[in-house]
Amino acid sequence: MYKLMVVEDESWIRAGLLKYFNWEELGFTSITEAENGQDALEKARIVHPDFILTDIRMPKLDGLQLIELLRQELPDCIFVILSGYEDFTYAKTAIQLGVTAYLIKPLQYEESMKTILECTDKMKARIEERKKQEKLKKSLEESNKLNQERHIKELLEHDFSEEEWQKRCALYQLPLLNQRYLTIVFSCISQPGWDRSFWERAAEELKSLWLQGQNFFPQCHVFSYSSGMTSYFLLTAGENSDLSAYVDAVLERITAQNLPLYCGIGLEVTSYEKIRKSKQLAENAIRYRFFKEGVRIFDASKITGAKGYPFQITENQKMVLINAVEQADHRKIKQLMQQFIDEVRTNEVQATPEKLFAFVQEMIGTCVRFVHKHGIDMKEIYHSKLFSYQILDDFSTIDDLFGWLGNFMYNIGKQYKETPNDTAAMDTRIFSRIESYIVENIDQEITLNAVANLFFYNPAYLSRLFKTKLNKNYTTFISEIRINYAKECLKNPAISVSEVGPMCGYHSYKHFVKTFKKITGHTPTDYRKRLGETG
Repeated sequence: MYKLMVVEDESWIRAGLLKYFNWEELGFTSITEAENGQDALEKARIVHPDFILTDIRMPKLDGLQLIELLRQELPDCIFVILSGYEDFTYAKTAIQLGVTAYLIKPLQYEESMKTILECTDKMKARIEERKKQEKLKKSLEESNKLNQERHIKELLEHDFSEEEWQKRCALYQLPLLNQRYLTIVFSCISQPGWDRSFWERAAEELKSLWLQGQNFFPQCHVFSYSSGMTSYFLLTAGENSDLSAYVDAVLERITAQNLPLYCGIGLEVTSYEKIRKSKQLAENAIRYRFFKEGVRIFDASKITGAKGYPFQITENQKMVLINAVEQADHRKIKQLMQQFIDEVRTNEVQATPEKLFAFVQEMIGTCVRFVHKHGIDMKEIYHSKLFSYQILDDFSTIDDLFGWLGNFMYNIGKQYKETPNDTAAMDTRIFSRIESYIVENIDQEITLNAVANLFFYNPAYLSRLFKTKLNKNYTTFISEIRINYAKECLKNPAISVSEVGPMCGYHSYKHFVKTFKKITGHTPTDYRKRLGETG
């Protein structure tokens, strides 16, 4: 736990000191020996001992010189002088240097042991105090960081008066006044097999790269916050700072990391009132990914101000769509979606996210009218994203977007064809479909929102469905499926117990064991033993 250094030029005395006290019992797990002051100085700068027991008179560098050189570098270290020279001058100098104790050779065990114990207590108190101060400092830094992030978020999302702006900048010590401003947005579009931790790592990597860039562009400052799967960066710089060079340098490094992110760059502005507009332009720039396949970075200043191609659904297409939905004809729905994809690609040069959104809304509106006409309960359909820009923001490509829409429409058709009075049978079918999907993807993280997305259910409605129909929540439902699969895996002696957890979606062994025992009453190891006994 603690590190000791013994400095003595006489090897036999040094060896005796190591045995004279039970250092391990005193809490020292690391002991370094040094044969003179110079040797000790070099080693101490590497190992950083907590406690140094040193002779005074030694060749090359004496003990007092050693302490004088190290006391600034090792402020928490306890120094104890060991000398055969009972000289007041030495003691006086040692006290001035901050030496904790002065032991005279030959040592008297009880007296010297008492001194060593007092010194180790002081050492432990110093170390604990330092840890306490470091923890407090870290806590204050984190609190200040959170306050800054919250403030930046509010600045980018709300309008403030100049007085309020200045007050907040002073309160949070943010150098944001009289600057040039640029907002950059990074969005992570979820892919199958990804989990939340993937995005968290990517977001931290982004922050790190921007902060590293400040080392080369010290007059530029970066502030950030994350919301959902999106990170927002507010860059500021003085009048003569090369903000564009800073952005180019960092984006080059981010591109080299090959992170699967989309980046939107807003317009550089010189007024704080326009920062929000810069952020909105950056967010919208990312949506141009639907028209520029393979492109990851979109600069709002380079996007032309095209009015946008007027995508429309013809009356004939609407009739085909309604007919395909009514028949739950997946093939026809896919064909129609492919026609829309082709139309977007043919006119992508003039396409804009706003016109694409209006096009998608017209399709959804056609389906919603069908739903109301036939009395299909809308709460059963996943609708939280249907009427907002999130319908675009959840997908990487035009194929993904229209693929999702096609499945959404097919699901409406299936619900229309199912007997509306046979609700129990419908519930059984949906639970069976969800269970099949979980088993097929048993080693993946599968959240309630992901399942609701996949089967086009409102997450809140689906959650209530689990509780009212199965008398259990989704977490219990998926845990039981995973543990049942684990029980099957444990029947195979070729699979070790530690391998079973990840196979069932548990990447923490401790969590796997805890959940397994909660459901079965046994640990996985005990369960396997019982299988052997009964087999």
